[in-house]
Amino acid sequence: MITISQAQEIILKHSKKRLKVVPLMQALHYVNAKPIYSPIDYPPFTQAAMDGYAIKTESIAASKTLIILPVEGEVQAGEIFSKPTHGAVRIFTGAAMPPDKDTVIPKEQIKRVGNHKIAFNPQTIVPKAHVRQQGELIQKGTLLFPEGHKITPEVIAMLASVGIHTITIFAPPEITLISTGNELLPSSATLQNGKSYDSNTPLIKALLQQHHFFLNTALHISDDLTQLQKAIAASTSDVLMITGGASAGDYDFTKAALKKAGYKILFHGIAQKPGKPMLFAVRDDKVAFGLPGNPR
Repeated sequence: MITISQAQEIILKHSKKRLKVVPLMQALHYVNAKPIYSPIDYPPFTQAAMDGYAIKTESIAASKTLIILPVEGEVQAGEIFSKPTHGAVRIFTGAAMPPDKDTVIPKEQIKRVGNHKIAFNPQTIVPKAHVRQQGELIQKGTLLFPEGHKITPEVIAMLASVGIHTITIFAPPEITLISTGNELLPSSATLQNGKSYDSNTPLIKALLQQHHFFLNTALHISDDLTQLQKAIAASTSDVLMITGGASAGDYDFTKAALKKAGYKILFHGIAQKPGKPMLFAVRDDKVAFGLPGNPR
């Protein structure tokens, strides 16, 4: 008889990590298997953080009176304005700053003078205000997420923002679930004398679904050693889960069937209630769990 901690240690020691490269949108809820670094600066260019007017503060630094500047162009998000100007450039949030400008005056702080000029008080202007510098938030090569980080919607958004479209995850195992017991009926059947409805199968299916594991096959086998051995041998899944037949009764065949199918039993019995007869077995890179069926 071993403790729960000892059982967990044995299970983890013999559980194989499988890596898989998947599109970013298929990685939700899984765990990344490698550190993720940013391939670019973010922002990838110096950009306006507000709608307003881009200016060069050096040209107004000594001024103390109202300044009037011509508006010599406009740049929207997604566009580039590279022509040098002596005046202001109308700019919108997220647009690339003209290379000769360093500050954005929010539109609320200016007055229009005619159609092509703006007026503002230079004493209210903070140099380099309302501008996000290239790489201000993330620099190229920065570690974004270490190995073992769960992929959430927020993680997906960050990775997409730096152009990452595929990642390496720990692949979820394929699982075969076998329920055993002559007495079991699916909940859709008419209950008969001496029979019981199977609740373990729906429970395990729901738990697997909750944690985003893939159930490859689910089947029911009667209390028959040969039939159970054949079902075990036919499974190609990474993980085999068998409910019922894990104890030492005359019709408890899980342990014997696993042995006949080539599995090595690593433990049988845990100091816990319920679930004391639980067993764990391995065959090559496959693992199997024998779970007691009572309660069902």
